[in-house]
Amino acid sequence: MIAKGHDEIEDLFKRAAALPNIKLCLSSRPLSVFRDAFEVHPRIRLEELTAQNISIHVNDRLGNNDQYFRLTRDQPHLRSILMEDIINKASDVFLWVRLVVDILLRGLQARHRIQDLQEKLKSIPSELGGRYGLYMRMLKDIPRQNRQQGYRLFQAVLGARGKIGLLFLSFVKEEDTELPLRIPINSLSDEEIQSRIQAMEGRVMSRCAGLLEVVTKPSRDYASKYGYQALGEAKFLHQTVKGFTTHPENWEILLQAGLRPALNVNIYLMSACLSQLKALGTPRQKWDFECVFMLSEDLIHYAAQVESTTGHSHTKLLDHLDQTVWELWRQYEPANENSKPGNRDVGLREHGCHWAMQELEIDQIKYGAWRTDFMAFAVEGNLILYLKDKFDYAGYRLKYKRGRPLLSYAVVPYKFLADIQYLAGTNRQADSCVTELLLSHGANPNKADNGDQVQHVRDGTGIWERSLFWAFE
Repeated sequence: MIAKGHDEIEDLFKRAAALPNIKLCLSSRPLSVFRDAFEVHPRIRLEELTAQNISIHVNDRLGNNDQYFRLTRDQPHLRSILMEDIINKASDVFLWVRLVVDILLRGLQARHRIQDLQEKLKSIPSELGGRYGLYMRMLKDIPRQNRQQGYRLFQAVLGARGKIGLLFLSFVKEEDTELPLRIPINSLSDEEIQSRIQAMEGRVMSRCAGLLEVVTKPSRDYASKYGYQALGEAKFLHQTVKGFTTHPENWEILLQAGLRPALNVNIYLMSACLSQLKALGTPRQKWDFECVFMLSEDLIHYAAQVESTTGHSHTKLLDHLDQTVWELWRQYEPANENSKPGNRDVGLREHGCHWAMQELEIDQIKYGAWRTDFMAFAVEGNLILYLKDKFDYAGYRLKYKRGRPLLSYAVVPYKFLADIQYLAGTNRQADSCVTELLLSHGANPNKADNGDQVQHVRDGTGIWERSLFWAFE
């Protein structure tokens, strides 16, 4: 809907509310046009709900603090004055109160006097965002030598494809992005993993000023090391914090222009995916290999972002991903209890399939129908520079590709492993530049596509015909 003014919006909802089968609950800014239009209807102001909660929060966390009580024992009147000053300055913004109380409690831990706390409260901005707001003030309190690391952590949480765990974040902080090329599989013990997670929790707190929070889960014994991925999650304290950290000018002020090197966080995210894969090591159960697959998917996603933003391919790292997952799969298969022919995860390579198709049952796979090499994965992931490297320098030839032609992956997307919740509903389609590259290297659009079954299409349909059918559907 496009409205020319507030009066049009008001009129629309008044007409809708007059209908017998419609009831409305509206939220708006406190503009006079809306107050006048809806004054005859029941209403409530948000601050009327938050005022009491704010008072309770301040009293519970500050008023009932033993150290605060001892500090004001000889001046009990100051005890309530400081709390009232917090409530009055809050302008009914609960998040502001929460952050300010945290700041004052840290002051108590540093043995500040009540007068010091009062002065600190006066100096705290009443606004949350902006270059002079509370968020900027909190970030400026980070020691200068830690700000660059904090910046990378914020950018990692911003750029992550999904939830980002503390173990994963511990690899993002590594300066050497080629570290995963050198470390062995199963490189970390359970104790070392737990130590990294604990250290990372403290690092998030000290480098991010409380604007990133850590959501922890109870520690327990895991069937495999892959369970540690979910042990702790780093997330933004509030959506307004996320919005604040997306503005480059805020970081330029904080880090000072010229001191911050260009940071492409996708390079660190990509490297962290492979580091975590090798650290967690041998899968012990089906869920573990789904985690392997998710990390592989994430790595390819970040690699595509790196290609598009830097113009460079990380071919060595991508090849190492393929080699690593093959080795993990080799280690996983013998440990599978259901290792008789015809069951899941068994002998897929003998059927001409790539490790990425391990989610499919054997009887769903026709010989040579699915991915037979990493190139199909690269086509779906839009890794055009990686593909060019393989064509131009590695001598890859399309005619040697078994099963489904690469061009088919480029022009006919499909619902990708819908039984995995993480990827449910993902439709994959390559960029047109990938299609152009494949055609320039001899891909034949009229070649029979012996790939995955598409409903209502007979086996052996040409790639071009199948792409038209997909577009029609």
